[in-house]
Amino acid sequence: MVRNPVLLYKILVFGIIILFIGFIVQPEGNFSNEPAMQFIKNRALINEKPVGMCQSSYNEDCEYMCGFNVYPSPGEIVCFPVYDPSECSSYCELDVTLYSGTYGCDGIWYSTEYETGILYGINPFDCEIWLIGGGGVDILDLAYNPNNYYMYGSSDNNYLYKINQYTGEQEQIGPFGGSVGYMIGMAFDADGVLYGWDLASDKLWTIDTETGEATEVGPLGININYAQGGDFCRATDVLYLTAYTTTGQLYECDEDTGECTLIGNFEGGVEITGTIIIQDCTYYPAPPKAPQISGPDNGVINQEYNFTINTTDPNGDDISYYIEWGDNTSSGWIGPYPSGEEITVNHTWSEHGVYEIKAKAKDNFDLISKWSESFFIDIIKGPEIEIDSFKGGLFRVSAQIKNIGGLEAVNVSWKITLEGGAFFGKETTGVVNIPIGGNITINSNFIFGFGPTKLTITADIPESSDSQSRGGFVLLIYTHVNVGG
Repeated sequence: MVRNPVLLYKILVFGIIILFIGFIVQPEGNFSNEPAMQFIKNRALINEKPVGMCQSSYNEDCEYMCGFNVYPSPGEIVCFPVYDPSECSSYCELDVTLYSGTYGCDGIWYSTEYETGILYGINPFDCEIWLIGGGGVDILDLAYNPNNYYMYGSSDNNYLYKINQYTGEQEQIGPFGGSVGYMIGMAFDADGVLYGWDLASDKLWTIDTETGEATEVGPLGININYAQGGDFCRATDVLYLTAYTTTGQLYECDEDTGECTLIGNFEGGVEITGTIIIQDCTYYPAPPKAPQISGPDNGVINQEYNFTINTTDPNGDDISYYIEWGDNTSSGWIGPYPSGEEITVNHTWSEHGVYEIKAKAKDNFDLISKWSESFFIDIIKGPEIEIDSFKGGLFRVSAQIKNIGGLEAVNVSWKITLEGGAFFGKETTGVVNIPIGGNITINSNFIFGFGPTKLTITADIPESSDSQSRGGFVLLIYTHVNVGG
């Protein structure tokens, strides 16, 4: 491509001046130890850009790259034109040793601290740096997918990790496998395909972000060592490597074959890692997908039932849920939970009827999903018993126990007692089952006595109970029961 060296030189100088001004006016100690700042900064960046453009007016054609000088000046940010890496310039020094690097569509340069894997954010336009958190596993390089905004890291034990850009939390995906040894660099192309290059075989690989498995593309044709970085220009789909072989060099590599072509050397043998290209991409923080609900579709009143709810967020943000139970009650917002995690919630209905359950979800940015499809549950009455037809007579008294509920009444315990007047048959007990809508007649034992009495009949199951009392008179073998009391 034909370039205007004079124009490019002016643009580069202008960019350097802007960056140095931002660096000079910063107070000493240019990073804060506030993990929450990451979320706040992302939100602010999105708000100030109407369509979320991560823009760099002087780098529309991927003409410049930036990275960390790990030798001979560790902790230094440098930038250079891709057509002449010998023009590498120092921008600012950092108070922490960073190694990996990737540029997010939220305008943030992400990096991890050497050996600890702790995630940091950098504003590449003023060198401000802040601690995000996480860590635990040493991350060799980071890669940010411009299509779904997920971020990944390669570890020194040859595993792929998913990295939460808000917390730095590391989620192990799986091993690279094969003959991969020390995946020193990674980058996504414009189509969202993850590429990596390793030290053991000096090859280019594609990496499955679901399993971590690496598939060989081809040899790089160069012998790379530990100080490595690289990034794709998404406009041209060209992979650039800041490779250290016997000295620091810049290469252009073919993503179809892996073959790398030397562009030029860095002066003084500078070794550069965490390399990024500041380029346009659009960050659309999308709401979560509508949740899905599963659980029982029928039940009885006053019983607790469990339901599972699940959805995913396109940006991998954590998710909170709001559930309406159809009885004029709701769960309120509960969570947050990781995207894709299935949660269990429960509810109890006190009246019978058909209830409509629905849920919605929101992410870290308070972007709310559509309502889920309605889930219906038919709540019926449980077994409900009542005592009826309390009668006296010769030798005994009787009554009916009815089941007016929606389920069979099982193991109904009943008892007939007489207080006063009875010499025999003072108490009778039993257990019966009563079908839905059915009734059972119960009878006392033989009653003999003389005098006024109080008769009480009780029936009981865990779901329901009833009790009836009447006054009466025992006249030898005949028991009279008063009507109504």
